[in-house]
Amino acid sequence: MSKESAEEEKDSTNKRKKGLPLLFMRTVILVLQAYPELKQYVAVTLLPRLVEQEVWTQPRAWDGYLRIVKIMGTETGATSFISLMKLPSQQLKNVLKVHKGLKDTLKSYAAGVISIDPGVKEVLGLS
Repeated sequence: MSKESAEEEKDSTNKRKKGLPLLFMRTVILVLQAYPELKQYVAVTLLPRLVEQEVWTQPRAWDGYLRIVKIMGTETGATSFISLMKLPSQQLKNVLKVHKGLKDTLKSYAAGVISIDPGVKEVLGLS
């Protein structure tokens, strides 16, 4: 096996590992519908991890993330805003376009947070 083909194989393996399984977000949505008591766990644990993995780079997973944000609504309070505050400003703009009523609530939450990314402040109109 040549060095180039070994590198190509390694790159393709890394690409496969990076993406979420196709039905992962669908499963999370079904779990939240069946077990609403898990919303807090999803808000604190799963959503921030998805942001760290740059979920917006995978269109189907990003759509699932937006659906989960909608399901969560404001029920989980500040904990559901943790992952939204970690989003890059462009992705946060997209979320706020989809969920228009969320901006005011998120803005109130952000006003009490000590350190906020300048891009997030700009999107929320806090700068």
